[in-house]
Amino acid sequence: MTWSELACRAAAAGTADPARVRARTAGELGWLAPRHAYSALGSERGCCMPGLDDALSRYVVESGAAGVAAPGHG
Repeated sequence: MTWSELACRAAAAGTADPARVRARTAGELGWLAPRHAYSALGSERGCCMPGLDDALSRYVVESGAAGVAAPGHG
């Protein structure tokens, strides 16, 4: 899973429009500090944990994040 795919799924779990998520390369972001070219979103414990969609849904409910607009968009 890429970082942009994670952002899309997080947006969909809340009330944000996943179509507004735009994938960018590290170079396009203009970061001052160097970043690794590859940073996997994986886990050796993934088989023992609830699924990502379940975790995102629980986060939205428990944090009260549902219905919260991003800064400058609400």
